[in-house]
Order: sequence, then C-alpha cells, then structure tokens
Amino acid sequence: MDYDKLGTFASCALDEKVCRAMSSEGSQRKAAKAVGISQSYLNERLSRLKSYAATRGYSPDTGLHDLQAPNQLLHGVSTLYDDAGAVKARWVKTRQDQQQTLEAARAMVEEMSQLVTPEEPNRELQVRCDKDLLNLYVLTDAHLGMYAHHEEGGNNWDLKIAEATIDSAFDYLVTNTPEASTAILLNLGDLLHSDSIWPVTPTNHHVLDQDSRQHRVIRTAIRVIRRTMQSLLSYHDRVVLVNAQGNHDMVSALWMQSAFGVLYENEPRAEVVQSPLPYYANVHGKNLLTFTHGHKKRGKELADLVCGQFRHLMAGTTHTSIHTGHLHTQSIIETPTATIECHPTLAARDSYSAHGGWLSRRGMQAIVYHVEDLEIARCVYRPTPSK
Repeated sequence: MDYDKLGTFASCALDEKVCRAMSSEGSQRKAAKAVGISQSYLNERLSRLKSYAATRGYSPDTGLHDLQAPNQLLHGVSTLYDDAGAVKARWVKTRQDQQQTLEAARAMVEEMSQLVTPEEPNRELQVRCDKDLLNLYVLTDAHLGMYAHHEEGGNNWDLKIAEATIDSAFDYLVTNTPEASTAILLNLGDLLHSDSIWPVTPTNHHVLDQDSRQHRVIRTAIRVIRRTMQSLLSYHDRVVLVNAQGNHDMVSALWMQSAFGVLYENEPRAEVVQSPLPYYANVHGKNLLTFTHGHKKRGKELADLVCGQFRHLMAGTTHTSIHTGHLHTQSIIETPTATIECHPTLAARDSYSAHGGWLSRRGMQAIVYHVEDLEIARCVYRPTPSK
C-alpha cells in the first residue's frame, strides 16, 4: 500500500498525519506512537480511509488502480482472467456521487437566481377580498415531460397536453371558488417528471417515459407557475407559493424556490416559501395546514412527524391538516392528531402505472378554509379525456 497516495484521499488533518506516519515508520505500532493515538484507533482510521479510496477506484490490495472522475464513485468491477489466472480484461462501473451532484445543483441554483430580474408589484391588480377565507389550490404529480399513450393508460399525456390541462384546471378553480383574501398555490411535488437531462428517477435511477428535452420541460414548468401566480394575484390580496420536493424533482423544487423567490422579492403580496426540508406549513386562524409530497413518511408516522416538526405553530390552532400527493389517488385518513389527505393527479397513467394496474380518478382540487373553522367548501376539476 502506497500510504502517500492513500493520504491524497484524506478529508482531515488527522488522516493525513496517519498516512505520513505509516509511510515513514513502516508499522502500525510505530505510526500510532508517532501520531500519539492508540494502535486500534489508527487501524480504524486507516480502514475507513481505505474504504473511501476504494470508492474512488484506488485499492491496490485488490488490484484496483483506476481512479474515477471527481463526480463519480466506483459501483462495481468485473474482471476476466485467462486459464493461468492472469487478468485479461477489466470493466469498471461507476455512478454519480450524489452529494457532489447536489452541491453542484445548489451552486447552479444560486447562479440562476442572479440572472432573474424581479418583477415590480402591479398595484392596479390589488383587490379586497374576504379576510377570513383562504383558498388552497393543490397541484400535485403533474409530471411535466412525461409521455403516456391512451392504448396503455387510457389517455395521452405529453408536455403540450400537460400545460393546457393545468391552465384549464386553474381557470376553472379560480373562477368557481369564493373571493378569499389569501391563496396558497401548492405545487405538491413531482411537477417535473425527471430531475436531470437523463430520463431516470433521482434516487433509484428507474428509466422513465420522457416526452421532451429537459430544457423545454423547465421552461414549461416556469411558464405554468408564473402564469398561475399572476392570475392568482389578480384575484387575491395575498398569494403564497409552495414548491414542494417530490421523489422525481428533488433538485428542481429547490431551484424553483430560489428562482421564484427572486422573481417576486419586490411584490409584497407574494410570498415564496424557501425550505431545504420536504415539509412545509402555514397557519390560517385555527387551521394548521401542512404539506409534504408523501414519499418519505405516511400515516401515523407522518402525523407524528408533523406534530413534532411544527409544534411551535400549534398555539391557537384547533386542527392540523396534512396534504400529500405521490400516490396519484385521493384518500382521507383521520388520526387523533391530524387529518391526512392524499390528492389526485391531473396526469394520465404512463406505461409503468398502467402495467402495474394502478387506477385512480384524475383531478385537481381547491379547498376553502375559514379562520374560525375547518374546510368550508371545495371545488374539483376533472380533465377531459385526451386521445
């Protein structure tokens, strides 16, 4: 083992010191004494460092010397031997380092935000509505960029159909709900079907049916949310925008939070929620409204988490509502601490859902809350079949 080279993988001064001592002293006992730590602790530090170096492609004890690119981790190695036991060929498989990818995405978000010119507030659009009411517009699992064909899932879905359907849904819901002073535009996650130029899910890399190029998907997502925000600002005194992280668009939700935060920083009637955590909350009178996509926690575990996470907001409230998506179907569960509602999707079934046999009625909802009560009204939009 070349301990000088192993030291290049060290992330702290102690590991660098251990590697230098091993290189100069030649044994763990002498190196531990030189560093001033026990031999067992030195061995533990070396084991951890060797394990990390192996993910970067350096493990000479097992014949690995193929160093990987900075954003790649070793995922596996296949070796072909001849009859004499000599190596004939080797295939090295790598995967992206998710932590470095996330850090790069955050840097990209900050850079993009610098390019956004904030909109000036439009005083002429201000209205005076019922201050006791709040309209919650729930858009979840729209999957912009997904492709679905009616022969498999019953309806077509692509980028053009998705944009038109979302616009129709908001037009219908806004004009058929009471004139509430406050509106929450709740993008409850999975607005985008994929989170990168690769048509795969971010975590498990499941291959997706993608309709269009990612730059067109991003432009459509921005256009849909921006157009809807402008519409809501013409109907309500105050609009809150929540872009929740879904399992399909974890990073995209973050850049949307930042970009729209900059876009509306000069508009006092607009609030864009900024949160690196996938849990969000808003208090309206005696109602604690909480939101999460639903891919992390469910049922009683989710209710317990919300009550613990937002305990500081519960004073003066009498009921907690938890709004989720992810399952593409509607359900309501009442627990002793909260009501958990899973909202339906506007999107058609893709090949994966169709072959899996998952059926649900498509739709989008707006829920009206009163400061002194729970939900007092509800409006539902059902999309027309698209074939």
